[in-house]
Amino acid sequence: MQLPVGRASDPGRGGLVDCGASVHTIVTGNWEGFDAETGEPRYADRMNFETVPGVACGVVASADGTRRVTEHVLRGWTYRVAGWVPGPGSWTHLWSVEQGDSSRPDLSPAGDRLVQIGCRTPGGWDYELLLRDTATGELVAAGGYSYTTLTRPHFRPDGRQVVAASEAALCIWDTRMPAKPALVRNDSRKHFTAAAYHPTGRYLFTTSNDATVSVWDTDSWARVKRFDWDIGRLRAVAVSPDGLLAAAGSDRGRVVVWDVDV
Repeated sequence: MQLPVGRASDPGRGGLVDCGASVHTIVTGNWEGFDAETGEPRYADRMNFETVPGVACGVVASADGTRRVTEHVLRGWTYRVAGWVPGPGSWTHLWSVEQGDSSRPDLSPAGDRLVQIGCRTPGGWDYELLLRDTATGELVAAGGYSYTTLTRPHFRPDGRQVVAASEAALCIWDTRMPAKPALVRNDSRKHFTAAAYHPTGRYLFTTSNDATVSVWDTDSWARVKRFDWDIGRLRAVAVSPDGLLAAAGSDRGRVVVWDVDV
């Protein structure tokens, strides 16, 4: 399949999203959908960004396909997030909120909450965990964050927990009481580089600059496995939807895939 050539604001941050029967990308300032098999446009998946100020740079979607949140760059470390729902013929823009520098967002499994690490004040630098209602954009909770590195947070599959791999520690928030996160420090003192939950939510897979993959029990936060695949410093990790396979990628452009046996 070959998608039309267009102007993508930031392909690395939000450029291509797999939604099963369709794929989506930013083309000529709009978010367009295409049939995954034929490459033909799916016009009902179109999102008109002309209603939202700024340059579109990314999108996240809820698992059930009923919610989307887009990111837009404005000016001087000022950004905007916007909420969307399916509408007649295309997606309908519900709300937008201006804020400061922020990480790429994640949506809760139910699609009702949006989480980012960022600054709620445009142009500001006071980072915290921001938890928003995806129906209104309202800030429903904020959590403490003492690091200067922006990293993407991840919801646990049951939605009760959020984790972010921040520098040499894992920050863990209870979404019901997110004010102060628990911290799990990397015993190698190397920075974490990526994190991914097992679909059961029982385990978290992380990579770090010590070139290993660690598997953590998300109830006790004990490390239950550690893998050294000898492919360089690891930059990404993923777990298959059925939980049977995991993969990690390195800064040498190499990928390793293995059977999950935890």
